[in-house]
Amino acid sequence: MLHERPPHWTPLLREAAIAAESLFSGLNALRKADHTSEGRYSQAFFGITIGLERLCKLAILLDSKISSGHFPSSRELKREYRHDLTRLFAKIDELRAPWHEELRWSLPDETICRRALQILSGFAQITRYYNLGQLTGDSNPGARDPIEEWYDEVGGWILRERYTQKRRARDESTARQLQRDLSIAYVGHTAEDGTSLDTVYAAALHELQTDLVQQEGVVICACLGRHVSELLRRLVWKARTIDLYMAPDLDEFFPLLNQPESVFRRRRRYSAYC
Repeated sequence: MLHERPPHWTPLLREAAIAAESLFSGLNALRKADHTSEGRYSQAFFGITIGLERLCKLAILLDSKISSGHFPSSRELKREYRHDLTRLFAKIDELRAPWHEELRWSLPDETICRRALQILSGFAQITRYYNLGQLTGDSNPGARDPIEEWYDEVGGWILRERYTQKRRARDESTARQLQRDLSIAYVGHTAEDGTSLDTVYAAALHELQTDLVQQEGVVICACLGRHVSELLRRLVWKARTIDLYMAPDLDEFFPLLNQPESVFRRRRRYSAYC
């Protein structure tokens, strides 16, 4: 006789689906975001921050169920974490600690991963309203445009640390050739950081560099997701050793994150339903 599905399974599974599809849609948008389609940056930041927040809270909920026998209240979650991704990840790090020797993945280049997390956390809490604040005079003192901040800090790190001399030389050669071929063309673009792109060479080189920033930015964000989903997988396993029906297979929504960075670099599209 089949065991009746516990009532808490449905909201857990649906929350996992929301987390996965939000995160993955954000990664897909970030892979295409550039100075000609800046709306994709905002789409990416919304999806990634919502996905990471809900994924973290799923792990925290399940850990509470394992340790105390009940889920924390909505008020407790809101009071303790709100939309603060840095605080949520601090809790995730705390929960990962006892599993340290058994966990396969860690954050590569932790400094830039943590800085990216800070920018995303700022977006989740404050800078998602940056444009409205600029228009209404209600901007947060010291807040930066999140697109500019991302490209300047995360993109700048990528171009310093991941942009090989060989690729740089190839990109510069391609941009020079386009400048020669399209020398009479008028160009009037602006880069993510506000820099004017007023020549074919400048616009072409920026576009070629942005392809690397897109790719490596996705890798960084996917690694942040993997950092949490690996813990969630362990918590599901632990819950089911205590009670087979304590938790459904929440990790079934995140198999694409159980991959090395080399796979993240090759992947062009993410979905929980691949």
